Amino acid sequence: MFYNINEGKIEDYVGGMKDLQEKVTRTPIPAVETFTDDPCRLLRCIRFANKFDCIICEEIQEAAKNNEIREALANVIAPERKGTELDKILGGNQPHIAV
Repeated sequence: MFYNINEGKIEDYVGGMKDLQEKVTRTPIPAVETFTDDPCRLLRCIRFANKFDCIICEEIQEAAKNNEIREALANVIAPERKGTELDKILGGNQPHIAV
């Protein structure tokens, strides 16, 4: 979903507007692929859902259980980056980690 400044309209090819209205957090491509590409996206997903009081879709919850993604979060992402994301998660509207 993005705003097309040339045409002055929102373009939504993945159903993002419906997800916003229903307060559902999901990825535009398969969650495992998204988080394998960048494991920190999982933490940002949790932060976004927390900040905007959204539910996290089942596909993301399942991807969060994936050992490869968990290992990448533990070993690839710098501790400082994880700390920054966790501070933002815990500082949100309803601080919790639901994964």
